[in-house]
Amino acid sequence: GRTVGVLLVLALAAGVALWQSSADNYLESINMQALRGLYLAASETSVLGDMLANLQTAGALSGKRCLVTGGNRGLGYGISKWLHRLGCDVTVATRSVSESVVLSPSANATLLPLDLASFSSVCAAIHDVQPYDVVILNAGIAPNSNRPTKEGYETALGINCVGNMLFTLTLEARNLIAPNARVVVVTSETHRAHPPLDNAHLLDPVNYTVLESVNFYARSKLCLTTTALSFARRLAGRASVHTMCPGPVATDITRDAPPYVREVLDAIFSVVFQTPERGARPVIALATVPAFSGPTGSYHHMYRPREPRNDTADAATQDALWALLGDSIRANEPPCLAEIAPLL
Repeated sequence: GRTVGVLLVLALAAGVALWQSSADNYLESINMQALRGLYLAASETSVLGDMLANLQTAGALSGKRCLVTGGNRGLGYGISKWLHRLGCDVTVATRSVSESVVLSPSANATLLPLDLASFSSVCAAIHDVQPYDVVILNAGIAPNSNRPTKEGYETALGINCVGNMLFTLTLEARNLIAPNARVVVVTSETHRAHPPLDNAHLLDPVNYTVLESVNFYARSKLCLTTTALSFARRLAGRASVHTMCPGPVATDITRDAPPYVREVLDAIFSVVFQTPERGARPVIALATVPAFSGPTGSYHHMYRPREPRNDTADAATQDALWALLGDSIRANEPPCLAEIAPLL
């Protein structure tokens, strides 16, 4: 059954990694990140489940205000349902607000329209509400080709990194991150496989095929992880910021892939990957259990802490990327520029 499937995929991933990778980048290749994630998913213990069950029994999170981007599908929906189960007041930020997000037979999430590919949407998304105790930046995309955002950024970079940066700046500028709040940024271990960022060409127009798309996805997650750790520095003493790769989760992230690719991947996902609710557990623990998360700026691969990639944790690298993206955001003149300008 599932165990045999896991073993087969582990063997396949190892073989592809050996074939595709040189000795220098083998351990950090994209295939090895997938292999590590599958291993961790298969070997998870019951500790996380027990931890969250204790939280639910204690009612410690009852009434806490929680915001989840992309919380209407896949992993994000699993996160939203877990937060509701723990007693939180859940707001889901999503492009699709025409359909209710059902958290239980008697409760729906509050919906917030948000399109990270549009500066106008990001700036208009949220006003005049109470601050959030938990913010989980889960929304993202793994495109199969470049469809530039409204401001002209490469798809993955514009949504996964720049859009999330602007959204977080907007939350901060409007005092919507509560004192001592916890911010969790969902990233991917694939960022470790990408070369160091080339800021001189990061914002250049590009075109790529489906076979090249994973490299641009990895680049976007490298940018996201770097800016998230920069926010950890900038919000220190006011809120804690943590980054997390949830590992392999059976979601619809392949929805933009060609049909023949999607069918194969969906079949594999359904057999060997975690369900969204199971994959959500380490994200929830990171957002709600200080003993699990550690100090601000921590990075977790699923339920295990891991040192951030060196350059993502380097202040000079963070500041250089912040300056580049900040200048680009200013140049595109988002409607909320006057609010966020002091933070850039």
